[in-house]
Amino acid sequence: MMISENVRMGLHSVRKSRFRSMFTMLGVIIGVVSVITIVSLGEGVKRQVATQVNELGTNLLTIRPGKLVNRDVNGSITSVNLFGASGAGNLTSQDLASIRKQEGVIASASLSVVSGVPMNGSKSYESGTVIATQPDLVKVIDHPVEFGSFFKSDEEGKKVAVIGADVALKLYGEAVPIGKTITIRDQPFIIQGIFEPFRNGPISAELDYNNTIFIPSNYAKSLSADNLTTYEIIAKFSSESAEASTAKAITEALKKNHAGKEDFTVLKESEASLATASVLELLTKMIAGMAGITLLVGGIGIMNVMLVSVSERTREIGIRKAIGATNRQIRQQFIVEATVLSVWGVILGIIASVLLNFVLRIVTDLEPVLTWQPIIVASLLSLAVGILAGVIPAIKASYKDPIDALRPN
Repeated sequence: MMISENVRMGLHSVRKSRFRSMFTMLGVIIGVVSVITIVSLGEGVKRQVATQVNELGTNLLTIRPGKLVNRDVNGSITSVNLFGASGAGNLTSQDLASIRKQEGVIASASLSVVSGVPMNGSKSYESGTVIATQPDLVKVIDHPVEFGSFFKSDEEGKKVAVIGADVALKLYGEAVPIGKTITIRDQPFIIQGIFEPFRNGPISAELDYNNTIFIPSNYAKSLSADNLTTYEIIAKFSSESAEASTAKAITEALKKNHAGKEDFTVLKESEASLATASVLELLTKMIAGMAGITLLVGGIGIMNVMLVSVSERTREIGIRKAIGATNRQIRQQFIVEATVLSVWGVILGIIASVLLNFVLRIVTDLEPVLTWQPIIVASLLSLAVGILAGVIPAIKASYKDPIDALRPN
């Protein structure tokens, strides 16, 4: 029998039992949708994180405490130490001063978290983060202050603050609370600027600056008894061509401050979101692997239905063998039918994945990115599972004795 005839019979069998065929394909459909959607979400979030990092400015170097990455002799990152900051030494004001002295650095600022809940009278803002920094921050991140101005060098010892857009709306109920007071650790700060809204992804590589209150580091030291912990220093260098030389110069300067130990990490602009991306990639692979198990379950469903089909069509098999059909032809027929179920499952799964990705973009902040690789992998895996699932029923059908198959029950 020609393959085309087997395909025709397979399609007829699927149409004949529509509901059973749909439930049979459901496992394959869910598996395809899961794999494609999880991978596309992972890729989308990675790109959103990278975009967010790039929006903080260009020609930036990020210095963080702890050895977060391992590099080869050429300086390329070979691996990421996800817990490299655990027990790491702190970055200090001396480190910031050393960075500012390096040739090619045109501006730099440290970021230190100040404990305390921002308040407007009796109203508190639990989601707010207080960051101590220097006036150069606004030059480094190249993000405009939409209303008012950032604090200047002669205001570093004053109780002034610049806030994110969400702080203004959620704590004051207005977009421009210039001149109003925000209380941090029982100390009143005058709001003199509001940043233009920052774009933040669902998983942020940095703090959400929209929920951040920036205060001068000099005053923050007295507020926290000179016990500020710097979690990051950002340095802006002169030109793209100076990135490698500036990073090397900063590394050497900081090693001198840290007794020759490289217990810090200098990250180039393209590397700043690497740790977050590595975690996302690991999670994506793990969840996609779990979703792949659904494909195996779908394959088992196909095999079970095909075994039932063999039992139901015993007489048909007997007649075909009685008029000359070979074992090979019988096997081909049932394998083709299982393949037809898989193909339909793959097609419907891909369509459902595209629709789901479209819906996620509309109703959430997620921006999934569909690429051809997961579609091809999920499709080939589903087809392989479907074909393998049809082998056992096909072998069982081909070995049926025609006399026994035609004998009345």
